[in-house]
Amino acid sequence: LEKVVEQEHKPKQLLADSLYGSDDNCTFAQENGTELIAPTMGTPKDGFNTFTFADNGKVITCPAGHAPWRIHHNARKERISACFQHRLCNTCELRDICPTQHAKKGRYLRYRHKDIRLLRRRAFEQTDTFHQKYRFRSGIEATNSEIDRRTGIKNIRYRGLLKVSYCTKLKAAALNILRAAAYLRQKREHNPDFQPQCEPMSMFLCFKERFFGLKKKIYASLASRLNDFSTGIALVV
Repeated sequence: LEKVVEQEHKPKQLLADSLYGSDDNCTFAQENGTELIAPTMGTPKDGFNTFTFADNGKVITCPAGHAPWRIHHNARKERISACFQHRLCNTCELRDICPTQHAKKGRYLRYRHKDIRLLRRRAFEQTDTFHQKYRFRSGIEATNSEIDRRTGIKNIRYRGLLKVSYCTKLKAAALNILRAAAYLRQKREHNPDFQPQCEPMSMFLCFKERFFGLKKKIYASLASRLNDFSTGIALVV
């Protein structure tokens, strides 16, 4: 995300799998103006979702409908402790499945702001809005399979990060060209009068100019890094 922000390509929404959907990543993305849409990992606390919470994260009622008689909020550690009276909890029918813990002054529910954020994300994952947004994420798997099947990207015959990165970008560009050609063919089959917005030759010349311009920049970057590397070796010797 930092790189795309530097390149001025910051997205409004970013789809990712659960491995990248941690609370820290979602908070970081939100601070940078991006909505990270990803499933949550881990197992939720038993019974925690049966409590009712306010917008500020404090407990309103327990599963039995009782309000806590005292709430302590540690803003520095982002922790909240809600205390329920013994006289209410001891006779409650839901006591055996309640996640509160016994203490001298009452039964406590201790949690963090992170737990509230995860609770709300899990609730959002059950909505049609989430499924409608996240359905586009599955399309990348087909793209990864196609680029490997058509270009053999998993068996690149080069070593070094720069060479591999350069080769990967060329293969991705080639796949985009093949897809564009397939799209134009499909358009012509359904509409004989269809005319692309630009002629194939002009498309080729446009790609040629941009490709060779990029090629020069890559060679210049490689030469600069090799020069710095050689200078470093000379200084060490």
